[in-house]
Amino acid sequence: MTVSMPGLTEANKAKVVEALAKYNGIQKDSYVWDMGAKTLTLKYDSMQIAQANIRYAIDEKGVKVTFPEKTDARAGH
Repeated sequence: MTVSMPGLTEANKAKVVEALAKYNGIQKDSYVWDMGAKTLTLKYDSMQIAQANIRYAIDEKGVKVTFPEKTDARAGH
């Protein structure tokens, strides 16, 4: 999954890593940062953690996350 964070800086990458450290199901060695696009791409196990939980964990650490817009009547993101 790719998480878009419009305010992502080198300084707050540590906050993101800290936010996700306590969760099982996220492959911590899979992080790919794109500072130009202000994104983090990572691998996770959807049977252990949901995409929304990953986004909320980052957002709660003070790093604003852009949530995907709902484009149809299905549940989820």
